[in-house]
Amino acid sequence: MNILEIVVRPVGSSEEARYQELMQKHHYLRALPKIGETIWYVATWRDQWTAIGYPPEFVVTDPMAASSWQYWRNRWGKFVVIFDTHGKVKDIAGNY
Repeated sequence: MNILEIVVRPVGSSEEARYQELMQKHHYLRALPKIGETIWYVATWRDQWTAIGYPPEFVVTDPMAASSWQYWRNRWGKFVVIFDTHGKVKDIAGNY
């Protein structure tokens, strides 16, 4: 995966049901209603939705202050998202 191919864009009105369904199924907060001028975003890679969210708390207690986030794809493979000094993704390393 080339990180430069990842595009972050607003969720279109025709995609909102899919977004809510995926949030309900996979996100720890579940599906939340839009409040006020809320804009939902999706990251895509080659037109496929992709997301990883925050890492588990036992890995990173303060994700916004961390310089990297570690994830497990399965019991054998993990990957690390590495951030630059401005908090933007610099690299993704490991078995993803």
